[in-house]
Amino acid sequence: MFKLEKTAAIANILLVDDVPENLYSLEKMLAAKDRKFLKATLGKEALKLAFSNDVSLILLDVQMPEMDGLEATKGLRHILGDGVPIVGITGYASNKYHTIGKEAGMNEVIAKPMYIQTLRQIIDKYYN
Repeated sequence: MFKLEKTAAIANILLVDDVPENLYSLEKMLAAKDRKFLKATLGKEALKLAFSNDVSLILLDVQMPEMDGLEATKGLRHILGDGVPIVGITGYASNKYHTIGKEAGMNEVIAKPMYIQTLRQIIDKYYN
């Protein structure tokens, strides 16, 4: 759906998940000396962080309270446009979530549990 140009490095990664342990795990899996992480546990927090920071990549839980990842993606696309990859993360392996995630504006949708190799492949797809 969205065609992005590759860039040299990821500066700020926005991690969004209502479970703090998932945020911690994602940060540990993706840690690198040139990366900084912004974290939100709610969709509204993610919108505020995206509005006030230079974000390079967003990893976003699809199932969250108050504002789910689909609604948050639409808001993020309104703020950021199409230039920032948004990767949806879902606890359901159903193709339904892959389809509706992409319709909402996500570039990728992956199922939990997430594997470091899968995350690195996605990052390499858009960067490096």
